[in-house]
Amino acid sequence: MKWIKNGIKNENGEVMLEALIVYSVTIFLLFFILAIFSVLFQRWNIQTIANESATRVAQTYKLMDSDVVSGYVSKAEVAEVREYRYIWKNSELQNSSKTKIEDYASKRLKKTTFTKNVTEPQFDIKVVSNIICCFIW
Repeated sequence: MKWIKNGIKNENGEVMLEALIVYSVTIFLLFFILAIFSVLFQRWNIQTIANESATRVAQTYKLMDSDVVSGYVSKAEVAEVREYRYIWKNSELQNSSKTKIEDYASKRLKKTTFTKNVTEPQFDIKVVSNIICCFIW
């Protein structure tokens, strides 16, 4: 038994030091991967909300007082729609669409994100020949 004790080097603490280095690197890599996926999730979330808000507003573009979430429109407003509505009310329709998108997208961002806003989201909304494009950053 003495030759076993004398034959083995005294390596007190080396295994613990190596384990500390391996655990530290592993935890660092884990948090790095989580941070990367968090950024990718936020990017995907913003892109999805921009597409969804533009789609919802485009479905009821001609109806200024429609609800974006449910799509509810009163009968009186449907009866008011004229054949040449885009000629006289084009700027009013664009302004109401922009406010609808800003309201809807900001509410959805607050609900779906798990991070806190550093600044308020900025919206770039363009209506080109009755096609709505929404960009959020």
